[in-house]
Amino acid sequence: MFNAKFGWLMSYLFSRITVAIYSCFIFTVSVIPVHTPKAVSFPNADKIVHFAMYFLLSFILVNTRLRSYKKYPRWFTFFYCFFFGFAIECIQYFLPYRSFELLDQAANSFGAFAGLFIIIRKNKAAD
Repeated sequence: MFNAKFGWLMSYLFSRITVAIYSCFIFTVSVIPVHTPKAVSFPNADKIVHFAMYFLLSFILVNTRLRSYKKYPRWFTFFYCFFFGFAIECIQYFLPYRSFELLDQAANSFGAFAGLFIIIRKNKAAD
């Protein structure tokens, strides 16, 4: 019932265009200068943001890959998120207002893995 009425919406939401737009969003917010007030932030708050952004990216990407019946959707998703995050961290190394941080890369990877874990658990529960 739900898939019959809203299947087109799910196909649109989990499409390649959504992945591309969200990837561009992550790239943009990762390379622009950010000025956060020190009184508001807490230590390593950016790691939570990294985790959340890559959690959502992996969730969207793996659903897109699963819906299009591509091979190895989980591996592709994890490696895409890992190397995309690593590339951004390398770019940040060369920006004077940003820096390369391994903990950011770890948060990216854990977020990607968590998004995949949710999908894997959901698919096993459906079987």
